[in-house]
Amino acid sequence: MCTEADYAQLFGPEWKQIEPFGLRATNGPFGIFRVKKGATAHGRTFETGYFLFALGGGDVYKL
Repeated sequence: MCTEADYAQLFGPEWKQIEPFGLRATNGPFGIFRVKKGATAHGRTFETGYFLFALGGGDVYKL
């Protein structure tokens, strides 16, 4: 589970508006999150409602 500090670091000050919920690796840049579909953070609009962070980041379309 992520802390509020993790969400703020990954999604910026508007993190509460996108309603993130997810897991983040304790060592290394990896995380997967459910976010509010259509919300915007750091200039990115989340199209699918799921976001993968691994050396960058992007929407998840299929798992």
